[in-house]
Amino acid sequence: MPLIAKSTRYAPRAVNQYVWIPTVASAATGKPDPTAAEISAGTFVTRELTDISGFDLSPDTVDSMDAATRFVGQITVSVKGGTPTLTFNGSKAGADARDVFEEGDVGFLLIAPAGVAKDAKGEVWQLEVASVSAVPTLTDSLKVIVTFSVPAEPNRVFVMPDEVTVPTS
Repeated sequence: MPLIAKSTRYAPRAVNQYVWIPTVASAATGKPDPTAAEISAGTFVTRELTDISGFDLSPDTVDSMDAATRFVGQITVSVKGGTPTLTFNGSKAGADARDVFEEGDVGFLLIAPAGVAKDAKGEVWQLEVASVSAVPTLTDSLKVIVTFSVPAEPNRVFVMPDEVTVPTS
């Protein structure tokens, strides 16, 4: 019996990278598979990102039974995206994520767990910006929360192409 490969564990902070890509041509014919030029033309949003959630898929199931048994099985009939959110630091001067994301915008988020490097694995999610909210608190710095809808199936097995230019700071 084969064993699952032993993982190289890491803490994602300061390793994961995130790029908002305005256009991915291949999305019109299937799963989004951005080129190096499309990724390089995106906005590197890692530096101000403080939290990420909802980038998951959940199944819708229906019961499947028969008269021969009391057990009721289930089958998956569809899969849908969660409710993704990105939380960013807000700026007193106003130059922050609100300049990148506008309600109604459609784009692609590249999630690169090992960073944007040749042959590294990642995910590409086509997203529509549902809301952009500045959330002031009395106990934390200003946060900008961007909430998305997921209009198409993400590419969860993306492999980074060559020659991607990403800012280092």
